[in-house]
Amino acid sequence: VDNTNPTPAERGPLIAIARSAGARVVSYAFVTTVPEAVHRNALRTGRARIAEAGIYSVAKQLRPVDAGEGFDCRFTVQLTNQGFVVTEVLELDVRSR
Repeated sequence: VDNTNPTPAERGPLIAIARSAGARVVSYAFVTTVPEAVHRNALRTGRARIAEAGIYSVAKQLRPVDAGEGFDCRFTVQLTNQGFVVTEVLELDVRSR
């Protein structure tokens, strides 16, 4: 799903649909600051550019993806000078403690 789903309440139904279809459910969370998002948005043109208020609105709602939400795996994505860096979020195996 190519959309910002900032809360577990918004992600939950999508996860359920994917599960019911037998799909693997993967999360990619883009890590950025509001100023970075505003700057990148200012470089966009046409329909790719959104109202700045939309960035602030989603930032206020945004909740990190939690291990208990039902994703098969989770990744973070950061934009660096060399391009995107994708890192898998690994769960701590509490059973081995």
